Amino acid sequence: MVLGLTALGCTPEVRCPLRDRPERVDAIDLSQAASEPARALASRWALHAGTDTALASRVAQAIDQQAVSFPFWERLLIIAPQYTEVAHRLSRLGIPEEFAAVPLGLSGYRDAALGPDCRTGPWLLGPTDQGIRVADCQLRASGEFWSPPAEPEGGLTFDGVCRIARCGTDERTSFARSTDAALTTIERRWRAAPEAPGKLPAQLAEAAGMDPALVLAWHALAVCFYGSAEEGWGARWRPRPAWCGDALPFEFAEVARCSALPPPTP
Repeated sequence: MVLGLTALGCTPEVRCPLRDRPERVDAIDLSQAASEPARALASRWALHAGTDTALASRVAQAIDQQAVSFPFWERLLIIAPQYTEVAHRLSRLGIPEEFAAVPLGLSGYRDAALGPDCRTGPWLLGPTDQGIRVADCQLRASGEFWSPPAEPEGGLTFDGVCRIARCGTDERTSFARSTDAALTTIERRWRAAPEAPGKLPAQLAEAAGMDPALVLAWHALAVCFYGSAEEGWGARWRPRPAWCGDALPFEFAEVARCSALPPPTP
């Protein structure tokens, strides 16, 4: 954490905004107009990505909303190594790095995250998904043991509740193993889809199951604020893309650097 404070230019004297209004990270407030800096950043990204102005407008609104969220910045500081690793791997595959923000929306990059339909892990993979090993799972109520690939008799859920109590082997909760499986799927879908202006947002929506403008905003804030070619903190992230332009507005940086400080004493 000390490294983050140094690189972000944090000082103990900084006056930090209150943390009592954490913004939602799963919806965009479409009633609130985006600020000029956010619109400019989103427009530069849209020009780079070759996407439409309507998507850029929603990305701008999401940037403004998330940039003042302490939970967003605090989680981003924690997951920096994992986020960076995924972004590097995507780059080597020739896949847009924006997909690195998908597990941020799905699980916050948490290994033990739980989702619907018995999904778990940072990528919320299902127990029968390809490329992942799941075995010796004890089913609730019956106590029977089951292993994929076929679903157990009676299905995986009962009244909306996952029937799996625990598994002897479950690679979905391994960041390394689950990322291998998830990136294999993302790469296959990306290669199979024809090039089109809406290809990236459509595939982000499929992978994350949410508004792609949110995913794009998270990635823009991450790489534009932390991205750097210099040694130190920035070296853990991808180099800042040219479309980031100048440094983000001070109010964005204020919340980001304050998130690295301990919460104030009540």
